[in-house]
Amino acid sequence: MKKIAGANKAVKAIRSEYLVTSGVEGVYIEHYTLGLDNVYVVFNDGKNYVCHVRGMNTVEILTRSNYPYGTGEEKTKLYESMASRIKEHGLPIAPVFVIGS
Repeated sequence: MKKIAGANKAVKAIRSEYLVTSGVEGVYIEHYTLGLDNVYVVFNDGKNYVCHVRGMNTVEILTRSNYPYGTGEEKTKLYESMASRIKEHGLPIAPVFVIGS
């Protein structure tokens, strides 16, 4: 999958689902497996999201509250660990390349 297209797909899904209007501060994308990229998006208002982008059709948006693994504090730690890993090891996409940034 093209990295910029994956980043744009994630940002568009977040804006649609969570009605985010803030500008994009940073986007990081990490290739995970064939047909799956993990995308970490940080908005200027401080909100951040992790997305699983599968091909060009499906985006799963993850937040601290809906992260599918763990419970309570463990859920938050697992989410933040994944977000940190994507930011550290992922490919940064300049906001200028992100639609609606």
